[in-house]
Amino acid sequence: MTLAEGILKIALDYAKKNQSPRVTEIGLLIGEFSYVEMDALNFSFDIMSRGTIAEGSKILVKKVPGRDLRVEYLELD
Repeated sequence: MTLAEGILKIALDYAKKNQSPRVTEIGLLIGEFSYVEMDALNFSFDIMSRGTIAEGSKILVKKVPGRDLRVEYLELD
């Protein structure tokens, strides 16, 4: 599973659990040493989220020390 797929799955599962019709924003904590290429992540996420309730959602990133890589928050409609 790619990083974008994992993030999308988390967002969709959370939205479904909360009976939300739309995911509007995804906040990520990404460690300085996790070596995530943000352009590639955004591109992949945009393609994978097409046709889902997460289509068009914004990904916001907060850089943190170390190698962390996790979803910090999700905003739903």
